Amino acid sequence: MSKEIFFTIATCSKDNLSELLETCVSVRLFTLTLPDVKFEHILVLSGYENSDLCSLQKVVNNYENNVKVNIIYMEPRGISAAFNKALEEARGNYLIFLNAGDILTPDCDCIVAINEVMGCFDSKNEFSSQPVYYFDVITTGNTRLASRRVRYPSQLNLHHFLKMGNPINHQSTLYPLKLAQQYAYPNLYVGMDYFVNFSMKLNGLQFCKLSGILITYNITGVSAQSPFKGLLENVKTFISESTKHRLFGLIILCILLLPIRFLQAFIRKVTYPLR
Repeated sequence: MSKEIFFTIATCSKDNLSELLETCVSVRLFTLTLPDVKFEHILVLSGYENSDLCSLQKVVNNYENNVKVNIIYMEPRGISAAFNKALEEARGNYLIFLNAGDILTPDCDCIVAINEVMGCFDSKNEFSSQPVYYFDVITTGNTRLASRRVRYPSQLNLHHFLKMGNPINHQSTLYPLKLAQQYAYPNLYVGMDYFVNFSMKLNGLQFCKLSGILITYNITGVSAQSPFKGLLENVKTFISESTKHRLFGLIILCILLLPIRFLQAFIRKVTYPLR
């Protein structure tokens, strides 16, 4: 096994100690399942008191020797700034982003799949040839219906992004680090994952689904807030960031096709009795 750190786990959190500690405990248990793998855990934090940081330090002190811990404290500038800071500091081969409250709960299929990935990984390859890996997730919430397994598509194509929204999220995805560093997170209130994943797909990057469950994701958290919050600012930022990628051309195409789609739907509705 290579001595190089293989996985970077980046956790971003603002003043949420209890859920952050739960995430850290799950990170420790996850690294125990892969004792021969080198990890680093980057924690990008804001809004924490010194006493909170002391409690956090006690937990990470229990990590195994194969885990390097890097705690970064920064002024609150939004989750996208925290994610981008983690991207700058990361040194692993693959990266996973977590929010406080996300719990790593890998099953047997997931562990087998990760071991297979490690067996095929070659750090000398160009990062563009490394696929983005993703898993199914377990969601939890305030109701029984919220607690379920979310089965993501076995293969991702543009149809999933255009018609279904974002078909995967960062909690369930392993990004090749050098690749992820080419796609900084835009300053959006919601939809950061959508923008990054869609941009990658438009540029022909490969997404590969692996078997099993990696994470339990709380859908009542900050990542699941109403998409209408800051909608105008979201749209402005989305268009501004899109001009830097091929995504902008697709947005223009969708705008041009919208009247045509509306007219087609209207004609089908009017002519239906004549068929």
